[in-house]
Amino acid sequence: MNLSYILCATIFSLTLGGSMSEAAAVGKEKGSIKRVFLNASKNKDGTTASLAKVIFKGLEFKAVNLVDYHLDQIGQESKADQKMQIIDEIEKSKLLVVGTPVYWSDMTGYLKTFIDRLDLDTDKERIKGADVYLIIQGTEPSDAISGITTVIEHVCKRFGLNYKGLIRDRSDATSVNKKLFAEAK
Repeated sequence: MNLSYILCATIFSLTLGGSMSEAAAVGKEKGSIKRVFLNASKNKDGTTASLAKVIFKGLEFKAVNLVDYHLDQIGQESKADQKMQIIDEIEKSKLLVVGTPVYWSDMTGYLKTFIDRLDLDTDKERIKGADVYLIIQGTEPSDAISGITTVIEHVCKRFGLNYKGLIRDRSDATSVNKKLFAEAK
């Protein structure tokens, strides 16, 4: 591991409010556990992403922002479709945090399109086994939580993923971070 990576990871961790001991732990985890944040928000650095940063504070992770990918709708076929690139990122993960703000009392269209497309030609074995946490946040997400959670639980069951729980706020995110950080040591 090179010095510039360690320096950047330390600065990143401290910027997010981590301690020096947490910063030192970045990159020195047992094994090579891969963590992925699947961000379904149009805002790469919005509230959904900030909750993910709390969850992953002091831990290495990769953000996959759905807004950066072209996903054909069901019935469309184009060479520009990037669904398999997203699957490639998820396939490498042992922990997947799916985050969505609430738009019109539901998950974002980005996430809905991705889920709709999962079943068409995705080899279930490619993404099987990861632990999944779900971030749902928004001005008034309570009406949407049940429906979105049901969909994610169904996806997890169908694809052999392990649904671990819901994160609604910073307190939930901090609790998950403490658990993940303890597991990484």
